[in-house]
Amino acid sequence: NGQRFPAEVDSVILPGEPQRSFVIVRDITTRKEAEATLSQLNAVLERRADERTAELRASEDRMRLQTVAMEAAANAIVIVDRNGTIQWVNHAFTHLTGYSAAEAIGQNPRVLNSGRHPVAFFANMWETILAGRSWQGEVVNQRKDGSHYTEAMTITPVTDGIGAITHFIAIKQDMTVRKRQEDELRVTVTALEAEILNRHRLEREILEISEREQSRLGQDLHDGLGQELSGIAMLGDVLT
Repeated sequence: NGQRFPAEVDSVILPGEPQRSFVIVRDITTRKEAEATLSQLNAVLERRADERTAELRASEDRMRLQTVAMEAAANAIVIVDRNGTIQWVNHAFTHLTGYSAAEAIGQNPRVLNSGRHPVAFFANMWETILAGRSWQGEVVNQRKDGSHYTEAMTITPVTDGIGAITHFIAIKQDMTVRKRQEDELRVTVTALEAEILNRHRLEREILEISEREQSRLGQDLHDGLGQELSGIAMLGDVLT
């Protein structure tokens, strides 16, 4: 029908005279189509691989920036797994607690327990975050050197693609200085209130003393005037 097709030709020269050849012609249209399809698939796979590589690089860049940001954060940051094992801490955590990253990773956050809170306090905290909700509160913890400090802590659950909780991120802000300032302010206010009460009491006492003195002076004046009038009357009687 005059249609062209790709072919593969093998030729063998046969012995004897006259010289003859044996030629085999194979239609390789199907193979060529398969090769073309495979080439197209390879091109698609290479393009997708390039796109995926670019996505991975972008994701790695974002993760690196996020890590740098968390490392540089002023507040302490702790990442623990679902079992409560510390997986990562930043420099602020070390500054706050005295524990280095090497000392903290692999430990349970109970290493910071000061003993100042009842068991029910932490039970409520775990019940909240295991339910997928964030928890916020103030905690008195213990540093590596044994000293206590107050922190404001927020714990947020981290979920995977199907919504299962895999990790928890805790952000801790040192409240020790603020608590000390609040205590000092409370003491100052209490002292001022006591001073005001004392002043009011003194003012009342002074007023009472003043009223008594005025009453006494008035009575003395009245008595003295009465005596003078009596003396004048007696003198008049004598003169008459």
